[in-house]
Amino acid sequence: MFKKKIFKTIFKYAIPNVISMWIFTLYTMIDGVFISRFVGSTALAGVNLALPLINFIFQFL
Repeated sequence: MFKKKIFKTIFKYAIPNVISMWIFTLYTMIDGVFISRFVGSTALAGVNLALPLINFIFQFL
């Protein structure tokens, strides 16, 4: 009984985090498609260079 509550609690808090990671990944992929089509490959390279910094900042939000 005790283990079931722990699993349920972990599952309850993990699902929103997983969904937010999927949304952020989808946002990044769509952003890359739009930038590469409408701005160019140099801009896409710049965005990809800045992405680790953006991820580092988002981990604290």
